[in-house]
Amino acid sequence: MRAMNAGMKNGINLLMILVLFISCVQEKEDNNVLRRVEACMELFPDSALSLLSQIECPECMRGQQRADYALLLTQALDKNYLDNLQLLGLIANNEKRYPQAIEYFSNAMEVCDNLNDKYRYSLSLGRVYSEVGQKKKAEDCFVSCINATNIFVSSGAYYYLADMHKKDGNYLKAFLYKEKSDSLLEVTRNAELQKQLLDLQNKYENDKLILENKQIRLENEKQTYFYLFLFVFILGLGIIAFFLVRKRYRTKLLRNVEIIGNNNAIINRYACRIAELENVSLQERQAKKEEIGILNRKILCLIAENKRVCENSSVDALFVLEELKQGNLIISNMTIAERQHIFDFLDLVHANFITRLKQEFDLTKNELLLAALLKVGFSNKQLMIVFDCEMKSIYKNRQRLKADLGLTKNDSLEQMIMMY
Repeated sequence: MRAMNAGMKNGINLLMILVLFISCVQEKEDNNVLRRVEACMELFPDSALSLLSQIECPECMRGQQRADYALLLTQALDKNYLDNLQLLGLIANNEKRYPQAIEYFSNAMEVCDNLNDKYRYSLSLGRVYSEVGQKKKAEDCFVSCINATNIFVSSGAYYYLADMHKKDGNYLKAFLYKEKSDSLLEVTRNAELQKQLLDLQNKYENDKLILENKQIRLENEKQTYFYLFLFVFILGLGIIAFFLVRKRYRTKLLRNVEIIGNNNAIINRYACRIAELENVSLQERQAKKEEIGILNRKILCLIAENKRVCENSSVDALFVLEELKQGNLIISNMTIAERQHIFDFLDLVHANFITRLKQEFDLTKNELLLAALLKVGFSNKQLMIVFDCEMKSIYKNRQRLKADLGLTKNDSLEQMIMMY
């Protein structure tokens, strides 16, 4: 029994939830219909009335929704009533049922609140009066429509007045009314032509603006591509020039190194020859004195040539080293070219010192520069100024260089570099 009661309660709850859900869905659908009715009420009152008739249960509506429905239904009935009256009047006029047509148009004018619609109904009523021969009433209706804001209504009123006076034989008035009717239509046509011309002009201006913007964009793109190409071209020329100058400098440097090496080999041969001559007996030495003098002069000439080659090849490096010694330049402000001048100078003077270090050890650029400065005799105080750091940092850099060169704590870094 308890299980049955519980089942009934669950069923009732489900049914209530279902009813509530359906009512919410229906209320949402009705709101959508009312919004559509409100949107088309002014232009299409018959469609608005048709949409209102699609609501299945208007009496189930509540509150604001029911009030909106009642207001929209009243407006739709009024508007459709007026349009139906005019339609019935036109049908009756076409079927020659003039009294009914007059009644329909008169009723429409009485219940209508819109002044423009009243002018329209009055124009139709005047046409009916004209058909039945009641010219005075027809003229009154047409005259009342002359001041209508709708140009077509006022033009039609002038046209019917002109037609009436033409039939009465009053051609002057007929001509005047016809002129006014045509002038109003001409104004309308001119306004339409002016509007079309303005639309065409606006379209032309817009198309012209779009074309100008496109042209400007194309010009900007051309300029951008031109400057980009020019930049790449100049950059390429700069890179090519750099490598050509570097190659030329390296070639000259290698040639000078070769000259100095050959001169040193010749000097060594001459020195050995002089030593041999000096080791002979005193009598033979006197006989070879002239040859020894010649060899010494040749040695001096070769030494002088080596000195000239070194000075010509190393003037930039010597200037950079002098600036470093004077404290006018620090490592962080040195350019790549200035570093390379120092490295090339040491390769020239000390038998490829930097090149051999690069080949035999994995050193950083700062470690190579530290080794180069130690090679040319920089003290720790000078190194501290050049590297712009404390003595503790110089000590750490020296220890790191020793470790990378494979030296122990007891080995001398300066001795190794000087003897390398």
